[in-house]
Amino acid sequence: MSTEPEPCARVAFDDLQLAYDYVEMGADGARAYPDRRTARIYWVSPDLPDEDAPEDLEESDVYITIPDKFKLDLGRSVVDDFVDLPF
Repeated sequence: MSTEPEPCARVAFDDLQLAYDYVEMGADGARAYPDRRTARIYWVSPDLPDEDAPEDLEESDVYITIPDKFKLDLGRSVVDDFVDLPF
């Protein structure tokens, strides 16, 4: 017996971009969590907590943490790939 994964809601690219920008340019500790079921994004920061945010944002598999640029680990490999491109 196989278990089917729960269907995931589609998050608009513009909303994901806003969430990424919020994490990148927001206050220290700014985080964004899209909900896999509803596509709602919870915006959390130490200075302005989201009053409607669930308690289990960081522990539950229902929410995805939007990474910052350092967690994406793009660094040197992206630079090396760019330098190797023929112009």
